[in-house]
Amino acid sequence: MRGRRADGQDLFIPSKLIASGIREHAQEIVTRALGPRQNVDLVRERWRDIDLAGTSALDKELLRSRDRLGRIQVSRPDLVARLERLEGWALATRGSDGWRIEPDLNGKLKAIATHAEVEKVVGASRHAKHGAPIREAEHAAPTIGELVHFGPLDDLGETFLAIVENEHGELRYSTLERADDLTQLDGVQVGATVGFEPREIEVRASDIAVANVAARTDGKYSIAHHASAMPGASQGLMEANLRRLEVMRRAGLVKRQSDGVFLIAGDHLERALVYEQKLALRSPVSVRVHSSWPLKAQVHAMGPTRLDRILSGSEKPLVGKGRAVSAEAVALQQRRMFLIEQGLMGATDERLGASAMLRMASAELAEAARRASTNLGVPVITQTRTSVQGAYVQRVDLAQGRMAIILQERQAFMVPWRPALERFAGREVRGAMRSNGLSWSLGIKRGPNLPPMG
Repeated sequence: MRGRRADGQDLFIPSKLIASGIREHAQEIVTRALGPRQNVDLVRERWRDIDLAGTSALDKELLRSRDRLGRIQVSRPDLVARLERLEGWALATRGSDGWRIEPDLNGKLKAIATHAEVEKVVGASRHAKHGAPIREAEHAAPTIGELVHFGPLDDLGETFLAIVENEHGELRYSTLERADDLTQLDGVQVGATVGFEPREIEVRASDIAVANVAARTDGKYSIAHHASAMPGASQGLMEANLRRLEVMRRAGLVKRQSDGVFLIAGDHLERALVYEQKLALRSPVSVRVHSSWPLKAQVHAMGPTRLDRILSGSEKPLVGKGRAVSAEAVALQQRRMFLIEQGLMGATDERLGASAMLRMASAELAEAARRASTNLGVPVITQTRTSVQGAYVQRVDLAQGRMAIILQERQAFMVPWRPALERFAGREVRGAMRSNGLSWSLGIKRGPNLPPMG
């Protein structure tokens, strides 16, 4: 669980074992229990792989049969049929000296399989009737619109599929694997306003802090080194730096001694940028939830919503000719009428005032705190704090955004929620205010060789 063996050494699992060894061992066990597979089953499976919109066993055989020049010469009927199918997808070409396949065959087959799954999902929804174009989310420009679907893409539940109808009426999709993205969409209703944004490739503040400390400590970093080099640094900040270094270590970019001290190279910032580039290749877009509530729920909400932020001018409305734009425009008119009825906006006001936004936010927080206090049996405090410690026990979805409840022995606190909290559900946590909000870490004592959770 912690990446260590019983003797304290780093746990190493050969990549070959993960890629194929576990499956091969499982096949041997099943064969001993049930007997060898019938030839007719193997033949059926091979011919089923010919039309598979994804990576198949036949593709692996084709890749292994390439010569040094990348040529493939096969005569087996099923392999030839697979090459012809790949040719139809523009992934293989035939010549006088044999066949050639695309260098990134697996990646492009995965994209085809994903697109087929998207069409299957859309075909079962109302969007199939409108014939909306289906495209992958752009990697260089943001996409925002109405959430159409969110769910697992594979049987293992490791990769999820999210589909958004944008302002132009197009269906844009993305596959998601990052825990933060999946956590943000957890519990978000279909119809919510969600965006895909290009992943930022840049050195983080924690990388700069680590490099500055290492420059003063002969290339070493630990909490003790940081506290010695820069007295007054917050515990939460130093632990966040350790989590960052740990994930970079797993990527082979940083080394750690047996005593938990990290060895920081002189080109640490360049290595951090390389790590961000690798992450961007695997997950080119990130998720941003503009509102977890559908438009209908926002119209009569007692707390400030995305519609209110648009009416106040702090957020821009969708612009285009798609159905989502028309639906949002109607909801804005309905929300405006509701606010006028509640006395929060004048009939002639062009914008919703900041004071009205604050009143709605305070009232919604107070009501949520009252309900939570009844359930927990302790007072729930909503005032902003620079630090807080306790057990993370509950997420609360409000019109103004998600909040987290941190429980102490005699009281609880309602603070802005962040995806990182879900890693510590039910456990003691410590939050410290930073420039981008509260930064969370475990609030329990760890062994000397165990870094904070990443």
